[in-house]
Amino acid sequence: MPRPAKECEIDGCSRKHYGHGMCAMHYMRKRRGVPLDGPAPRVGQREKKSFVEYRAAHLRVEKSRGKARIYNCVDCGDVAQEWSLSPDADEVHMSVRDKPGALYSLNELDYDPRCMSCHRKADGIELGEHRYVPGRASA
Repeated sequence: MPRPAKECEIDGCSRKHYGHGMCAMHYMRKRRGVPLDGPAPRVGQREKKSFVEYRAAHLRVEKSRGKARIYNCVDCGDVAQEWSLSPDADEVHMSVRDKPGALYSLNELDYDPRCMSCHRKADGIELGEHRYVPGRASA
């Protein structure tokens, strides 16, 4: 005789047991450190992260303003290849996870389209410098 299927032990959830007494959704939420309560995400929809880092900030710029290559470089006028943090960006953060030490902004308008060489010059990479200015970044 087959065993009856276990259900999730979380109050109000009747999904099939997956592991550690929980359904797959609650198990993954617990693993990721996300609160267990709240509605289930729709199929194909990810839960939003509570933080935004360097890579996610750049992806947001690309999503809202398009690829940098559809613009001209703000410095030399050639075709742009990358989004570059503007030197006059107001609220700047320092990446800890994605690209440690790299500066980024959550405001999509704080980025300028630049070609690679102008982007490197603007960041001071060719000179061996780093754009970090003490007291400017808020982690």
